[in-house]
Formats: sequence, C-alpha cells, structure tokens
Amino acid sequence: MSSQKPLLCPWLIEQIDSGNYAGVHWVDPEKTRFRIPWKHGGRQDFSAEDSKIFEAWAIASGRYRPGRDQPDPSVWKRNFRSALNRKAHFRVVKDHTNSLDDPHKIYEICSSDCESMGGGPCNRELVWSARNIIIIIIIIDKTASLLLLLFCPLSPGDRYQSGGRE
Repeated sequence: MSSQKPLLCPWLIEQIDSGNYAGVHWVDPEKTRFRIPWKHGGRQDFSAEDSKIFEAWAIASGRYRPGRDQPDPSVWKRNFRSALNRKAHFRVVKDHTNSLDDPHKIYEICSSDCESMGGGPCNRELVWSARNIIIIIIIIDKTASLLLLLFCPLSPGDRYQSGGRE
C-alpha cells in the first residue's frame, strides 16, 4: 500500500516548525523566510546530520526507502532543490553556499497559496494563476478587433456573476 506524496509547501512548513533539523529554522517572526544548511557533501566536516532535511523529503516523496534503497545524500539534496525550484511558492533570497563557516540558503515563501494549502502565514505577494483570476473580456465595438482584458483577483470562495447585457 503506497501513501500519497505530500505537498511540499505544507510539509516543509511542518518540518521547519518541528525543530527536528539542525540549522533549519525561521529567520523572521512572520514565518515567511527560512534557513536551510547547504553544506557540500565533499567537505571534511560533512555529516549525516547535514542532509537530514533532504533525506526526510526523499522519504516523504517516496524517492527513498530506508533499508531498501542505497542512501545517496547528493541525490536527496538535488531532488529537494529541484522541488523548491519548480514551485512558485519559494524563492532563494540569500545564497551562502560558498561560506566556509556556515554554508546555507535563505528561502522565502512568496505565495499566499501556501496558506490555503495548510501552511502558516505567508508573504502576501499576489501570485497570478488561473485559480485566483477572472478574465473579463470587453469588446469595445462589434467590428473592432481590440479587446480589453481586465484581471480581477478573487478571494477564495468568490464566484463571478455576470451582470452585463446579453
């Protein structure tokens, strides 16, 4: 029996809130920016603890099964980075991966969609998507080819109701 892969945003917020991973924590009181250690696997001081958050995502996403698959921290880290980069919810705001004393990245949750997916408070930056935009097309003249597109953000639960002439 396989379990469903969790959504990255709420899963990651839960992990950050848990405090179970060394160096993984919120860097602002609004909980919109978080820090993740990003130590290179070839460093002399690299330890299994440095890849715990990457391993946890590999397990949660079904990419790694402890006891059955060979551990591969570099693949876990690559997959984690790729998952973050694929999502509009996250962006790197500071990249300190070349720091000798404390290599890490600071990410920002930059989508209010994260909150609706079960996450905590998120940056209120508006992310335009098909789910939160209604497009109203106004034809200026029956013979004109000019169309005016208005983008109107909707709140969750709002529905467009036509009130125009038919």
